[in-house]
Amino acid sequence: METRINISVKELNEVCALPDRKWSTKTHFNLVNRSLVHEVFKYQKFQDDFASVIVCTNDGKGDFIGSFKSSYEEFLFSIINALGLNSKKDYVDNEDLTKKLHEKIAFLKTLPDEAWLYNNFPVLYRNLQRGRKYIKEVEQSIKNSEYIEMAKEDKDYYYSCAMSKNFDNFMQKQVESYRRFVNSRFKYKKLIENKKHNDFISKNYDQNKLAMYLAHKYLCVCENNLNNKKYLMNYMELLIKYLKSDYDKTVSITVDHKIIDFDNIVSRINELKLRTDKMIVSKVDWALIPAGKTDKYVKKGLDPQKHYLTEEELAELRRVGNEKDNFYLKNSPILKIYGPALKQYGILVNESDYVAYVYSNGEILFDTEYDEKHPRKVKGNAIYHMKAIYFDMVSGLDKQVLKKHPQVGTINHNETWTTRAQKLLDYKGTPEEQEQAKQLVKRIIEQNEKDS
Repeated sequence: METRINISVKELNEVCALPDRKWSTKTHFNLVNRSLVHEVFKYQKFQDDFASVIVCTNDGKGDFIGSFKSSYEEFLFSIINALGLNSKKDYVDNEDLTKKLHEKIAFLKTLPDEAWLYNNFPVLYRNLQRGRKYIKEVEQSIKNSEYIEMAKEDKDYYYSCAMSKNFDNFMQKQVESYRRFVNSRFKYKKLIENKKHNDFISKNYDQNKLAMYLAHKYLCVCENNLNNKKYLMNYMELLIKYLKSDYDKTVSITVDHKIIDFDNIVSRINELKLRTDKMIVSKVDWALIPAGKTDKYVKKGLDPQKHYLTEEELAELRRVGNEKDNFYLKNSPILKIYGPALKQYGILVNESDYVAYVYSNGEILFDTEYDEKHPRKVKGNAIYHMKAIYFDMVSGLDKQVLKKHPQVGTINHNETWTTRAQKLLDYKGTPEEQEQAKQLVKRIIEQNEKDS
């Protein structure tokens, strides 16, 4: 499912534009849209540029940032608003809307004077007044400015739009132009849908800030649609893609006077994950090699994602398993999470899945639990560790994703693994980290009791 969000061009420029490109980012979308309007409607310019909003779409297949296009909806809303239809109503863009708009245009053609225009088409009336005021300013600048040709062009533009004192001429031009807007709007829609702004955006905006800004906007969409889980999952997929991306996450941005940084993004994702109940995950599977059989015999016809044990590996696993038993017995966690409790957090639980050990210092260790009767080993088996605040975000990810996650560390089960793991547990933790561990334990226990 493709995601689609509207973004304020003004906000985008303030938050993400490169410092030396702020002027070009202010004018780019206006100039592009003016050109497209003229191409379709054969108008030199138009009093509106339809460039206060830009649309970002993402089909989930490419880069996290997605594609940027002009907004057809902004253009259509401008027509609906100018012709006096109820702008708060959600219209279906079809022949019925075309009929309603043409009825308004027919009525516009009959208006006898400016008072009628003021009462029935206030947007067009304001355009007329603005045009007259601007013509006076241009006439004055022609007298005083060295940019006479540019000023004359601006004046000609307003006269071409019939922003003169001749009311009848103004009405005739408005009726003609809005008929063209209504009749040719789908051609314009096709044109702007195929016109992407990505090249311009890649050159003129800080890509790391832009990625964080989009993550923030996706979260805003999710936070305003908490009851639609299927809808949320599409955005959550994109957010997980951001977390796994190589974009610099040490940057921060300011939106609506609020500072947005990576901790803010992670915290909000955690809250959403609790509400969506489960994340999209991948299952890691394996199989045992029967005595006397070779790897090739067992692997033939099986899933290439599976991993296999040899007799030598079984002996090594028993050694590591005994070390695990002793280690976790000595360092008792405040909570050991496995089975149904982990299912609430999106993990596919079976005999071979990881167990989460939560410690009072805010540290969490993910490790496979040793079972002497049914030994298992995934090739490259390791302990994964993280802080409690990140548990909800990463607990539903498979091993391959965990390895690359910026908030997750790994400890291989080699001869020094117990020493390295012990250092993590010997750390006392800050009061905030200790509290995060307590809150996580409380939340999981309450959830488990509710579901039992």
